[in-house]
Amino acid sequence: MKESNIFRSEAALSRRGFIGFTATAGTLLALTGCGPSGGASTAGNSNALKKIVIATSADPQPQLVMQANQTNCPWQRLVFNHLTDLDTSGKPQPVLAQSWETSADGLTTTLKIRQGVKFHDGREMTGEDVVFSLNRAKEEAAGCQLRSVANLIQEGSASGNTVTLKLSKPTSQLFDLFQLVPVVDQKTLDGLQGGKQVVGTGPYKWKSFSPGASVQLEKNPDYWVSGAPHFEAVEIAIITQSQALIAAARSNRSQITQGLSPLDLSTISGGDVQTPNSGGIEAFVVGLDASTAPFNNLKVRKAIAKAIDRNRINDQVFKGSAEVSNLWWGKGTPGWDEKTANTYTYKPDEAKKELEALGLAGTEVPFTVNSGDLVARAILDIVRNNFEAAGLKATPNVIETTDFVARNSKGALGPMFLHRTGFGSLSPATTATATAHLRPNGGTHFTSPEYERLISAAQSANQDNVAAANAALGAYMVDQAFNLALVQRAPALAVNKSIKDFKTTNAFQYIILDQTTAG
Repeated sequence: MKESNIFRSEAALSRRGFIGFTATAGTLLALTGCGPSGGASTAGNSNALKKIVIATSADPQPQLVMQANQTNCPWQRLVFNHLTDLDTSGKPQPVLAQSWETSADGLTTTLKIRQGVKFHDGREMTGEDVVFSLNRAKEEAAGCQLRSVANLIQEGSASGNTVTLKLSKPTSQLFDLFQLVPVVDQKTLDGLQGGKQVVGTGPYKWKSFSPGASVQLEKNPDYWVSGAPHFEAVEIAIITQSQALIAAARSNRSQITQGLSPLDLSTISGGDVQTPNSGGIEAFVVGLDASTAPFNNLKVRKAIAKAIDRNRINDQVFKGSAEVSNLWWGKGTPGWDEKTANTYTYKPDEAKKELEALGLAGTEVPFTVNSGDLVARAILDIVRNNFEAAGLKATPNVIETTDFVARNSKGALGPMFLHRTGFGSLSPATTATATAHLRPNGGTHFTSPEYERLISAAQSANQDNVAAANAALGAYMVDQAFNLALVQRAPALAVNKSIKDFKTTNAFQYIILDQTTAG
């Protein structure tokens, strides 16, 4: 039975201050061809779009479908569904889980799973698939950033459409886990590797994948949401050069474009191209390996923090649209503290003097960045110049996206790297445990008993003490300077004005096309 009215999390008016976007009607130019080098095809009415094109700067990684990363944002919610989605206030809303109850002690959560949902191979989804997916999230190979939360599920069982989860201890992060983990088909799990067989329950079926070129998706005629989706096909076009991405967005070759820098977006915004601020908070950071010299010295890390001109990054890369902050979450977060957010300001002379006193003048350090992250690469140029002005030679180490993601998960990005995190859209506890380069003994190899204590306190905090717990955790993380937050803003996105009812999730900017149309 298809659902005729289902809530989907929409990045509209956000309590965190981001502006939502409802696309207006417009005339859509008919484009010829339907392959990677062609355009969106039409049939019948010349304005009736049959295929929508989403352009992005890096290949997808379906083998890491349970990992929140920028390569999965364009397609994951098109092929898969999740148990719940978080709305703008952080409240879970039903998707594959229709309802739920949690025991008074917080140790048991019971889910009622939607019936009549089919995988793309025709098999009906069951409660056993939900339990399998949550157990899969516990495995290191799945790459789920909330593996630690999944491991709190001591026992998962299914009876009919009821799933019961028994936890080892209460956690405020269970629905954050549901936000990340799609329900996967256990029978075709091995096919995820290399995109050979990607089977979900979402509005579109995975048809083909040509690395470096495109992913082709086709409409799922058995989708459980009545009347959805509205397009016959979706193409994910892989375009690695920023100028080519700009051209695709400007010419309507792509109706939705991810991966552009805010500076690039500013050159095409207006007219037929809209640039909605949606998808929650994304913070850009410099990570420092606190386990080896020279960054195993807190004095060095704090000197580095003062060497970075965050305002210049905001002005040059983000055209003033970002928020300069030393924190990884936004002002709307309980316990957000202005003093902590402004701990490190630009003091180049002081930074240089301190680094010289520590004997580091002229020291050469590799500075790793993701080749497919055009925004991070623009930031790297500014930060590298800042470091050199302070006497530290930062040598760019630009590595391919797949390798970067793998190294990030393994904590092998080197002594210094530039990265981003979107977990600030959820909670400080989730940010500190789910972000590979923030978690204890993660990508920066920093940990301490105090860090783990503060994380645990934030994880178990209730409504009365969550602000104090978050504030204490944030102050400690900033003071230890192992992960230097630079700026934060909603992820950049370009959408043709002909696209109506376009939505993204409120964290990580996963694209949702259930009700999207073009006119």
